[in-house]
Amino acid sequence: MLAARTIMDQGIHVEGINFFTGFCVEGHTHAIRHKDRAKPKRNNALWVAEQLGIKLHIIDVVEEYKDVVINPKHGYGANLNPCLDCKGFMVRHAYHWVEENAFDFIITGEVIGQRPMSQRRDTLPVVARDSGAGDRLLRPLCANTQKLQDLWRTRGDKRYELDDIMLLKIGRHLRPRPHFKLVVGREEGENNFLEGYRHRFTHLRPLSHKGPLVLVDGTAGADDLRLAAQLAARFSQGRDAPTVEVAVTEKDGQTYQLTVPPLSHAEIPQEWYL
Repeated sequence: MLAARTIMDQGIHVEGINFFTGFCVEGHTHAIRHKDRAKPKRNNALWVAEQLGIKLHIIDVVEEYKDVVINPKHGYGANLNPCLDCKGFMVRHAYHWVEENAFDFIITGEVIGQRPMSQRRDTLPVVARDSGAGDRLLRPLCANTQKLQDLWRTRGDKRYELDDIMLLKIGRHLRPRPHFKLVVGREEGENNFLEGYRHRFTHLRPLSHKGPLVLVDGTAGADDLRLAAQLAARFSQGRDAPTVEVAVTEKDGQTYQLTVPPLSHAEIPQEWYL
């Protein structure tokens, strides 16, 4: 619920998906058990969607989910709970739904350390990889911590301004090299927001194809900016083109163009994403 609200507060349209596995039937058991009959009955997913004011899609996966319960690739947690396989199953189906319905990304409410099997620093990337969702799986509640820690680590002390927090909440954040990171707009609204900060940073923008505004935070040399241009090309509509023309504008106002091949998905290590 908090993750959805965090994204909605950025002006992004959100819809919910609830996978019915046959196991989450709290309202049903309350209706059967005499001692629980007085308790309020509700479908928690529907209740959350109502509170947020968003559309909810309920998808029956009872039959498909049986294989996850019986043959979990990553084993069981407590009480025969196939935690990691379950999460991968849900995200994979959500990713297929996103593709079929022309949505941009998936968000979850996961927080590092909250679950001993599926929400560890080493297992969160496993779900993103095995589900096929990759960098289209966003965990905004993790990112509000990981990005802030990265900010403090690179500055060497725990100070920040309001603008720092605003920028942490927008776009993809990648640190391909220790001395600089990139803030990449993910859609038109984020690009428009980042426009307000572009004069403070060296920034890049694809010219030959529609694509994101990219801010460079840190000190970047010529090789660094070429890499940044390749990343800007990767996240543009020219990601499958042989080359993409990218405009680079330095903080002093100097502007020039680079023609670069976009990086492939395999060439972007998961560790670069903050």
